[in-house]
Amino acid sequence: MEGNKSAYFDIGGIWIALNEETDIPRNEIHLSYTHIAFSIRDESFSEWYEHLRKHHVFILEGRKRDPKDKKSIYFEDPDGHKIELHTGTLEDRLQYYSESKEHIKLYDM
Repeated sequence: MEGNKSAYFDIGGIWIALNEETDIPRNEIHLSYTHIAFSIRDESFSEWYEHLRKHHVFILEGRKRDPKDKKSIYFEDPDGHKIELHTGTLEDRLQYYSESKEHIKLYDM
């Protein structure tokens, strides 16, 4: 999948998303969407959320999203790296984009 500022790849079953953020200066990285994401099951979303909250992890406000784009929890690790726990799969994302984003190019491999 390729968009104006993003590309997604499935490499050996691992979903890699590359996004360009040219509008955010490197000294303002806290404003960036740059993060590492891990897939979680939809059924465990509330459990993960409560676990993080219970351990006083500061949960970041996520971006506004269509319910078809599934659910996410964003937070920072102790070194300030942004982490996302996401209930969707690459297939879910591609389906959502194919239905909702005309500027996205999808490729079969």
